[in-house]
Order: sequence, then structure tokens, then C-alpha cells
Amino acid sequence: MTLSEAVRRGITKVRKGSWGFADAYLELTIVDISDGKRYLGPWGKLYSPQEQQILGVECPQQVLIVGDGDADWDEIEKEAGDEAV
Repeated sequence: MTLSEAVRRGITKVRKGSWGFADAYLELTIVDISDGKRYLGPWGKLYSPQEQQILGVECPQQVLIVGDGDADWDEIEKEAGDEAV
């Protein structure tokens, strides 16, 4: 699915199957406009605790989301104790 499709479905946590670290995912920002539609916000949070620790950078990292052409994003399943995805 594309990131826009994920947002329309209310999905906030996605990842690509090709990513090397199994715990890596992107948390999307959903912007609700008064017209009742959901839109992809420009900022997301990249979580990859193991990789970010190795690189010595913050987790999560705030990232700018540019473009939405890739359709190979997968939904991250909700884990016990997580808020609704």
C-alpha cells in the first residue's frame, strides 16, 4: 500500500519488508481536516532502536516524508499495550 492509502485506512505504523532491522518502522502523522478526510502529514517518526543505537542517534528520529510513489509499505500489527493503530 502507499502511505496515503495507509492514512486513509487510519494506519499509523508501517514498514518495508526490505528493511534490514526487524524492529524498524515509520510512524505516520495523520492530519484530520474539517472535511472529515485524513491526510498524510509532512513529518513522521522513524523507529529503529537497534540500528539507531549502533549509529549513536536518537530514537525516534523525526523525518520529512517526501513523495508517496512506493506501494510496498506494510502495516505494523498492534502490540499488546500499544494504543490503537
